[in-house]
Amino acid sequence: MTTGIPTGLGATLGFAAEVTPGTFVTPARWFQFEKESLKLKKKAIQGQGLNGSLFELASRRVYTNRQVAGAIPFDITDRSFGLLLKNMLGAVALGAPASGVTLQTHTPAALVGTSMSVQVGRPSTDGTIQPFSYRGLKVIDWEIACAVEQGAKLNLTFDGWDETTATAYTAPSFLAANPLTFAGGSVLVGGTVSTTAGITTVAGSPTTLATVKSASVKGQNPLDTSRFFLGSSVKKEQLDNGFRKITGQMDVEFGNLTDVYTAFSADTATAIQLNFVGPVIGGALHSFLNVLIPVAFFEEGPPEVDGPKTLSQKVTFTALDDDANNPCIQIQYSSLDAAA
Repeated sequence: MTTGIPTGLGATLGFAAEVTPGTFVTPARWFQFEKESLKLKKKAIQGQGLNGSLFELASRRVYTNRQVAGAIPFDITDRSFGLLLKNMLGAVALGAPASGVTLQTHTPAALVGTSMSVQVGRPSTDGTIQPFSYRGLKVIDWEIACAVEQGAKLNLTFDGWDETTATAYTAPSFLAANPLTFAGGSVLVGGTVSTTAGITTVAGSPTTLATVKSASVKGQNPLDTSRFFLGSSVKKEQLDNGFRKITGQMDVEFGNLTDVYTAFSADTATAIQLNFVGPVIGGALHSFLNVLIPVAFFEEGPPEVDGPKTLSQKVTFTALDDDANNPCIQIQYSSLDAAA
């Protein structure tokens, strides 16, 4: 076992894409993180047969099945996050706009065959890094969010197959990366959306909302997480079994009627873009993460007077399929990573 700092300061978190769902792969990508809550959830059956006693018998307790659940929040940077984005949405296409720069275009697809292995290095008080290894992890919900004076955040909730402490610990190897923050953030609404060769773009003159204080986009991936069968204590691969949901919200100062309210009151569909731009990484190209929703409906939008302060709008929206060739959501990620 590796000896290190005997507190959470010494913790590590490594991921790897699985070739076969549920088959553990040694971590190949490490993320800095603030906390995590991955844990084993076990189930036992307790016999209820009457036995002339006031208590249930230990001999009638049977350990039957096990699974994994938990969440991890991340600060988004311009390296390594393609792996997580692919597992959020399902499909990715790669482009090379400049030497050394890769443009990843992530779009929705069934999550069958897409899963991850994770290893958390948890330090015990003697400084030993105890490896907790997880297999068969899939993303069941996610959120990209940012607020003024904060970094962009990615919050993931996982469902997985199993946990073990018997797999050897893999020491981390971190890549130098730049955080994406509110300073490089923007929200645009409107424009004309089209998709060509799998890439969705917005033409026309989308409006940049100049007074956004916070914004977030959230996705839910309904999966059958209870695929347990006779003869096994571990589930089989979690499969898509419901309509996905893409929603979001913004806190915006009330600047006019046309930014949000007009579309809200008429229930008019509009495109929404949430963008984060980082530093130049190749030629004149910046790193960035762009979230594009081609068709969204504002669910709430009217401002309210709450005393003498500046009026604001708590805006919520729902994304829907446009029944054309545009994806319900597209996330583009420009970085120095050679692959997702």
